[in-house]
Amino acid sequence: MHMIKRSLGMSACLAFLLGTVLQNGTLAQDLPGLTSASLGHISLNCANIDLMTDFYIKKLGFAIETQGKSPEIGNKRFVYLKLNDFILELAEADKDVAHDQPLKNVAGVFSKPGLSHIGLRVGDLDVVSEELKGRGVKLFYPPQTYTLVGAPYQRNAAFILDPEGNVIELGEAADVQEKPEPQPGKKKK
Repeated sequence: MHMIKRSLGMSACLAFLLGTVLQNGTLAQDLPGLTSASLGHISLNCANIDLMTDFYIKKLGFAIETQGKSPEIGNKRFVYLKLNDFILELAEADKDVAHDQPLKNVAGVFSKPGLSHIGLRVGDLDVVSEELKGRGVKLFYPPQTYTLVGAPYQRNAAFILDPEGNVIELGEAADVQEKPEPQPGKKKK
């Protein structure tokens, strides 16, 4: 089976947080135990762990790394899925616990505190989007170029939802352009 290009990236904010500044300006090198810190995994609580496992394997190309039950956590079932160096932990949620309301638009992804989405970096968003459509994955929000006003930053991204409504961003690497330095003798218009 042809797999999606699998280069994975965290959001720029999380990478910055883990790699440079931890809290109140404390640098990672000032905390020896965290100098090699990196994102270990993201965990999703699942109403239907089998459906979720199937989606991430068949639609996004993850593979099972390990699975089992944890007696220390109410004998709940856990499935650890791997994509390159990234681990996604699927945990069996309590029964009869309500989900958040379904999202209506991409702005809703960023509307409440807490984890908003999983970001997967892809090489060519158009190719990946078409491949996912061929696998029956509906794009929640189609490919678009996003800018960050006030910074020389833009990137192409699209969003999909897993079967339980968790948001997955598919994004190309950011295009960051330096602001041109004014040349001596030239006046700004």
